[in-house]
Amino acid sequence: MKKLWDNITASDVKKAIEMFDKKPGNYPEPRNTFLIFNDKKYPAKHIRGLAYYVANKKEISKSEYSGGQETANFFKKLGFSVQYKKETLKPTETLRQISKPTKQIEPQKMTSKKLNVVSQKNAIQCGNHKIARLVVTGKQYDKDGNPNFKKLEKLIEKFLSTEFGKNHFEFILTPGGFLTFEFPAELQRDLDISKAEKQNIPQLQKAANNVITDFFGGLQSTVFKKLKETADFFTIGIDGFNPTNDQSIELVAVYDLGKEKVTNWTGKFYPTEGQKKDLIKINNLDTHFIELNNQKIVILGCHDLNVFSPRGQAAANPNGWKKQLADKFKVYCKEFNPEIILQHPHWTDTPNIWNVAWRTVEKELPNVKHFASGIKYYNKNGDVRGDIDKVLEKTKKGDVIDFYYD
Repeated sequence: MKKLWDNITASDVKKAIEMFDKKPGNYPEPRNTFLIFNDKKYPAKHIRGLAYYVANKKEISKSEYSGGQETANFFKKLGFSVQYKKETLKPTETLRQISKPTKQIEPQKMTSKKLNVVSQKNAIQCGNHKIARLVVTGKQYDKDGNPNFKKLEKLIEKFLSTEFGKNHFEFILTPGGFLTFEFPAELQRDLDISKAEKQNIPQLQKAANNVITDFFGGLQSTVFKKLKETADFFTIGIDGFNPTNDQSIELVAVYDLGKEKVTNWTGKFYPTEGQKKDLIKINNLDTHFIELNNQKIVILGCHDLNVFSPRGQAAANPNGWKKQLADKFKVYCKEFNPEIILQHPHWTDTPNIWNVAWRTVEKELPNVKHFASGIKYYNKNGDVRGDIDKVLEKTKKGDVIDFYYD
C-alpha cells in the first residue's frame, strides 16, 4: 500500500483541490475525516484519490485504500491540516497526541416489547459469555443493502450501554452483508469467475479490509475502546459487488479487537442455484476451520449451512459437484470436531429457514456446544414472516445472548 502513495507530493494535493473546486464529481459523504485547506473543509479520502490521479495519470478505486486515520496521517505527512473525528490536527501533531473529549454513552433500554424476556436474561447473566448476537434490520441499510455506518454505530452504542463493565463476550456475531464493498477497478471488467477464484481472492479481501478498517476507524474513540474491553472477536459478513455486472463475493472476516485487525478470512463456498454463475466462491475449505481461545470453531457463510439440510441434499444430483462438495465438507467437520459454529446468513425473517439444518448439525456433530446464525431480521420482498422470538430461538444453541432493538 505504501508504494502506491510514495510519489505523491503536496503540489499534487493542491492540484487535486483545484480539480475538486472546479468539478467535485461523485463521492461518498465523509463521516469523520476532512482535509483543511485555506479555511475550507474537503472530503479527505476523495481528495487523496484525485491526488493519486494527478501524480499517476490513472484513477484508483476507493476500495483500494482506507480513509480515516490512514488518510489523515497521509495528509499530515505532506504538511496539511486535517479534521479527524472533530479534532483539527496540524502537520506537526499526531493522532495519539490529541486528547479527545470523552463522550458518555447514556444507557438505553431495549424498546422491543417482544424481547422483554431476552432483556431480563441479559440483565441477570453477568460475567463471561461465548456469543453476543447483534441483530440488524432494514433500518441500518439503504434500498440496495448498503450499510449506514452511523446507524450501525448507534447499534453498537446501545449494546455497550447495557453490557460494558458487566458482561464480556468472546464473539460478537453479525449477519452476512453487515458491510459491503465494491470490486477494485481492475477487477470490474472481463473478470472470469474461475480465474478469480484461483488468483484474485487476496485483492478482494484487501478491498474488503479497507472498508472494515474505515468502519472501526470511524467509531468514536470511546466507543471503540469500550468495544475492545467487552469482546475478543467481531465476526463480519462483508459482501463485494461488481458494479458493471452481477458478479459478487460473500466474505466473512474475523476481526481481533485486541490486535485491531482481521486475523481470519473465509467466505461462502456453497452457492444457491441462482449464484452458481456469478458468485466467486471460497474453494479453500480449510479457511472455515479455525482455533481461537483454545476452541475449535467453524465459520460459515450464508448458504453454507445447507450442506446439513436433508431436503437440500436429497434433491441434489448424487454425482454432481454440489453433493460431492457437501459430503466433503461434512467429513472435514467430523474430523475437526468443532465446539462452536458461527453462520453469517443475509436475512432471516422466519424460524424455518435454518431450523432443519441446525437440528441436523446437533445430530451429526454432537460435540458442538454453541452455535448461532447472524440475524438480519428483514424481508426484502415485504413484511417479515415470523416472530422474532421464534427466529432467535431456532437459530442458536448454548451460550448465546441476543441484542435486538426494535
